[in-house]
Amino acid sequence: MLIYGFGSYFKSRKPYRDIDFLIVHDSISSESCLKAINVKKIIQEEIVGASVTILSKSSEEDFDFIKVSEAILLGTVDKEKAEPCIDEIVRKTILFRQT
Repeated sequence: MLIYGFGSYFKSRKPYRDIDFLIVHDSISSESCLKAINVKKIIQEEIVGASVTILSKSSEEDFDFIKVSEAILLGTVDKEKAEPCIDEIVRKTILFRQT
């Protein structure tokens, strides 16, 4: 599962209202969707103002969302141990505006 950041928080130094994330998961299977929903919940608990969009890999390719939104890859979430991976993504998100 890949996690991207996009929108005003990641594109400019101007004020922002929310922090936009994109989760790209493997397939439209129930298992893949439920894992993506779980990761979304964790991100929303860890980052105040997080707005999370979820797309399957095939849907992202159809919409070309990453390219159109100029999304930035923040990290990969391991299917078995999501929380440590998300901790790293949270750290990268916070540091993004500080540099």
